Amino acid sequence: MTLHRLFLLVILLASAACSQRTKSSLRWTLDCPQSTTRLHQTLLQLEELRNSPRGCVSASGIDECVVLRADLDRLAQVCPAEPETLMTLAALAYQDRDLFKAQQLLDQLLSRPTPHPHAAALRIRIAMEEGNIPYALRFSEQQIRLSPSDASLREVRASALFLSRRWSEARQELEMAGRLGAPKWRVAYHCGLIEEMQGRRGEAIALFQEALREKPGWAAVEARLKGLEAAQ
Repeated sequence: MTLHRLFLLVILLASAACSQRTKSSLRWTLDCPQSTTRLHQTLLQLEELRNSPRGCVSASGIDECVVLRADLDRLAQVCPAEPETLMTLAALAYQDRDLFKAQQLLDQLLSRPTPHPHAAALRIRIAMEEGNIPYALRFSEQQIRLSPSDASLREVRASALFLSRRWSEARQELEMAGRLGAPKWRVAYHCGLIEEMQGRRGEAIALFQEALREKPGWAAVEARLKGLEAAQ
């Protein structure tokens, strides 16, 4: 795995819900005030199917995951003003590697006057994966001005700075992300990558060890740590 891939930060949409499972062929009414509940119900069903031993295909040969995804798309059409629905669909499209659809949904959300830092962070990540680092740098700077206390934006901007070999600025953004609540293990790991890229092996080892203390058993860090220790 390349350092490019290692340094791209994971932007996850967390949807927590607990509800009784309904039939996959549910039909929704034009009741947008309850759309969040329905969104969570459908996400829960989708997760259950994907993790079940039989998977998405029913005994009758119907792909229930496809049905549920269609339900989500319909919810976005019926209730287009719901930000959580758009963000969820964008995250699912990203997971499915449908980057064009993900970008469309994110741009729709980001065109609104209210800041949406998690949508912006995912949009920046997609730009980096497509190799558009100048856009990632410009857009991350703009979004940080709108949401200066959001840790995810600081982290993803650090990624763009890292890929531009602007080590000192990347380190500053990561340290700010840590002060804003980013996980210590993630900040330590990515700061370790910066030190490694600059040839400071001792500092990199210390940071990777810190990351392992915060998150024991992290295979990626253990592998990098072993490589650096063997090279000494």
